[in-house]
Amino acid sequence: MLPSEAELKILSFLWKHGSCKAIIIANSFLDEFGWAKNTTYTIIKRAVKKGLVMRTDPDFICTPLVEQKDIQINSIDGIRKIFFDDSNFELIKSLINDTKFSSEEINELYSLIEKEKRSE
Repeated sequence: MLPSEAELKILSFLWKHGSCKAIIIANSFLDEFGWAKNTTYTIIKRAVKKGLVMRTDPDFICTPLVEQKDIQINSIDGIRKIFFDDSNFELIKSLINDTKFSSEEINELYSLIEKEKRSE
């Protein structure tokens, strides 16, 4: 299950900072996003209910239960299926169009393509 945008903010915080008390997240989000503490707690509870975050008592410690890479892959898969007729080629072509790459990035892309060709 993919997280909502708000749940993704919670997860991103936890991926960056590691497990921590909900009050730390709430204070940070009050400063950064202007969220009331109750709003942050509500979003954390939703993330817990979805199995994205684990909450342990007594200090209301929050721990991510999903890896960032897994969320990225699932999100990209969804975008590919919805917008690109489930075509990796069309997705990649879209990402490359209108993008300016450095010479180093272009060389890395060529290396990835060559590696893929060798594995066929």
